[in-house]
Amino acid sequence: LPRIEALPGVLSAGAGRRLPYTGFAWSSDFSIEGWGPDEYGIEVRHREVTPGYFKTLGVPVVDGSNFPLLLGPNERVPVVVNQALVDRYFPNGSPVGRRIAFSRSPDSTSYWYPIVGVVGNERMDIIAGPQPEIISHLAGDTPNVMRFVVKTDVAPLSVVSAIRNELAQLDAEIPMVRIRTMDEVAGDALAADRFLMVLLGVFAAAALAMAAIGVYGVAAQAVRSRTREIGIRMALGASARDITQALIARGLTFVGIGIVLGIVGSALASGALRNLLFGVEPNDPLTLMVVAVVLAVVAISATVVPVWRAARLDPAKVLNVE
Repeated sequence: LPRIEALPGVLSAGAGRRLPYTGFAWSSDFSIEGWGPDEYGIEVRHREVTPGYFKTLGVPVVDGSNFPLLLGPNERVPVVVNQALVDRYFPNGSPVGRRIAFSRSPDSTSYWYPIVGVVGNERMDIIAGPQPEIISHLAGDTPNVMRFVVKTDVAPLSVVSAIRNELAQLDAEIPMVRIRTMDEVAGDALAADRFLMVLLGVFAAAALAMAAIGVYGVAAQAVRSRTREIGIRMALGASARDITQALIARGLTFVGIGIVLGIVGSALASGALRNLLFGVEPNDPLTLMVVAVVLAVVAISATVVPVWRAARLDPAKVLNVE
């Protein structure tokens, strides 16, 4: 890491077991030194990083301090916790300076990690919100595969060859794989969900087209069935505008009923899409309003054409008068 940071164009570098947006490595229960036997936390997420990781990705240290770069031979492995864990388990205080064990019921054999700081939340799951995390110094559990993060003030990929040379000087047998920008990491994390949403969008567009065709067919048939009535009205003095307004008003009544039923149906069914949504609730009022307006415009447009044709009918031809 110091050799990477010494390269021209590199501002900072760090390493960790996982990258943001790529999920969690493992989880466990935990207990804080001084808690009673019935006090514990459950299913907290774990990661391991170097101190430069936070600086490189812009994660703030909001309380306490960051890790040291290196640990002494008898020094206990320090941890930091994220703000989400503090909000849930320490709403009225700070955990900095206390010790934590990764067990619901620690005993004399448990290893106690000192909590040295609190860091800001990261989105490890790109869809879900931040989860409580315990982040340990990477020296405590170094994985076989490490993810390095590098921040530069030049084009990010321009420093790759220099980093590869530095790594080769340390050990030519270690490969560098999957070199990506963070934008690409986020894009890869969203790929499956994006594909599914595109597929749903295609089906939705097909359904909208079929609905428009259906509304047009129904409106045309409804107008056709009232052709003689329209001819009589026009023969008695009704204008084309009167005919148009009457037919459109009737069509809008059914459109309104359909929109209301559609909103109720979507409210009941949209919960199934909750895991595919990001930044919007399943029953978001603005989304429902926009969709309702779009469907109303499509339905009205499909109704106007047969109504316009009906308003231009010749009463004499309709009533077979010579």
